[in-house]
Amino acid sequence: MSARLELYKYTGKDGDFGTHVESLGLKRIDTCVPSVYSDEHLNGETKPSDDASDCATYCIYRPDDPECKAYSFECVFKLMLKDPPDVQLSNVRLYPVGPRPEEPDTARLYIGNSVEYHQPTNTKSVIAVNDIWDYSKDHPFYLTVAGNSGQMLDYRLTNTSYNVEWKDYGFGNVMVMNGVRQPMIPIPNKQDGTPVKVTFFNHTFMPTEADFIRFVDPDTGIDITDDEEFVIDRGVAENNVQYLTIAVDMKFMMAHPKGIIYHIPQFPPTTGYFISWALLPSQAEPGGKVTDKLVETVDVQVKCGPHGHPEYYLNGARKPMLTLAPGVIYHFINHDGSRFPMRFIKDCRIPNAADVNNIVVDGVTVLNGGTDQEEIFVDPEITLKHGACINAYEAVCEMNVGNSAFVHPICMVGNYNICRPMGSIYNPMLAGETDYVYLQLEIDGKTKPGYCVPDIKIEYDEN
Repeated sequence: MSARLELYKYTGKDGDFGTHVESLGLKRIDTCVPSVYSDEHLNGETKPSDDASDCATYCIYRPDDPECKAYSFECVFKLMLKDPPDVQLSNVRLYPVGPRPEEPDTARLYIGNSVEYHQPTNTKSVIAVNDIWDYSKDHPFYLTVAGNSGQMLDYRLTNTSYNVEWKDYGFGNVMVMNGVRQPMIPIPNKQDGTPVKVTFFNHTFMPTEADFIRFVDPDTGIDITDDEEFVIDRGVAENNVQYLTIAVDMKFMMAHPKGIIYHIPQFPPTTGYFISWALLPSQAEPGGKVTDKLVETVDVQVKCGPHGHPEYYLNGARKPMLTLAPGVIYHFINHDGSRFPMRFIKDCRIPNAADVNNIVVDGVTVLNGGTDQEEIFVDPEITLKHGACINAYEAVCEMNVGNSAFVHPICMVGNYNICRPMGSIYNPMLAGETDYVYLQLEIDGKTKPGYCVPDIKIEYDEN
């Protein structure tokens, strides 16, 4: 593996939002405070700090009242990519090492993560709410990338309004939404078909300029802002701020399967970013694991198309564009697998699946490959969590037999990838590092001194 990740603590002191550290600890805003209970090598003796003033000021003490609780200051950290991987990192995760403490009166260590940085606190955290011992190597806590929340459903799915600003970070104006530079805006794909309405408010330097935001299809480049079924309302709000409201339903999502792009009018789409469609798994466990998935069977045959060229027919439809949902396992039965073995590929611009480096293998199981009893099982969720994406299906030994494919993103943790230091081409603020991770220690009047803070293992996949 060629990638190199570094651990950064976030203090918020004097505008410094990143200090390189070698290990995790429970930290105050401006002072590192070791755990109130030291490790097992000190036989359970407490050692709050080497500095007496820090110990007196910042240490977490056990309350006198057995029913009272006390909390350490939160430790806030990120992982930052310093050397790029060969392709990308995915599935960044952590878990405690060793067994859960059996002593019922040990301190509790909580963990959580957030897209945004919040001032650390010594009161009960609203972010670090998960017991770290609920996670293990087999069921780890996933860190996240690209601005998505971690162990809980992405809170932005409930956000129905955005304040729009234009700001220049040194290379020309870009869009800022609710104070965040060029965020991806996820809109839930409601299975009941009801539209989702999102309103944008004009907070640019031209507050009376009606044309403050535009929308385009990323594939065709066609501007859709004047589509009356998409932009359903525009006007002036009570505070004399202009607004524009869009409505997105399943029909619109199917017409624009890869989402749409918002951007500054009369400037290229790179001044904004994507509005994407987010499928919500109906049954999800912490960590994004979807259980009891539906299995959808697809019958595959090869026939001559209108131009005499062999083409895949899926359930009788001539080489349709596939839309795959992470909550479903797809079972493809290829009756012509001996002549036209079918595979799923990453680059839809390549007309066949002859290049082994282009074939998606994570989340794809092939049985009886290259025979007329060929069966292929596709689990898009596993594919996404391994940092890959299915963009087309094609035959191994014949060109242009299949078509493109689209996989709905998962709005749970685990499918977020780090591709390069300092971010991606289109959105340098949303890649190259994980979200903020918060740790907090809780004790009460019954808590016994002793070893309670585990070693924490951080792992990731590189592909």
